[in-house]
Amino acid sequence: MDKKLFNFLEKREHTVLTDIDVITAAVAVPLLEIDGEDHIVFTVRSNKLRRQPGEISFPGGHCEPNDKSSAHAAMRECSEELGIDLEKIELLGNLDCLVSAIGVKLYAVAVRLHTSDLNPNPDEVGEVFTVPLQYLLNMKPTVGHLDIATR
Repeated sequence: MDKKLFNFLEKREHTVLTDIDVITAAVAVPLLEIDGEDHIVFTVRSNKLRRQPGEISFPGGHCEPNDKSSAHAAMRECSEELGIDLEKIELLGNLDCLVSAIGVKLYAVAVRLHTSDLNPNPDEVGEVFTVPLQYLLNMKPTVGHLDIATR
């Protein structure tokens, strides 16, 4: 019985139960090895975009009906935005899922990029930069609170 349960749960996608109508999106948190050290890849959203231009983000977007999973959606968006072949992106695992106050269910996955030859899509990405993972892990977090009015 345990083996059957494990096999079922291992393939199960995280779900969020909510009574609000949500948009489903997914982002990839890309890791790239530079000089033997892992870096996280960030994008700056293009100023051509209608929503959130110029903001720092991870590659991602809406889950499309033909996406096999939220992880597939995140990897597809990463490929499209960073201009690299999907085969050069390795899924490392699922991260947390967030339901925002504005009704977006956002799945996140960690991925490994197996190329540093990035060709960002200028319609979506203004620039790309990396930050060493160890630098971020050593930082003391700053906690802030923001009140958001909802419906």
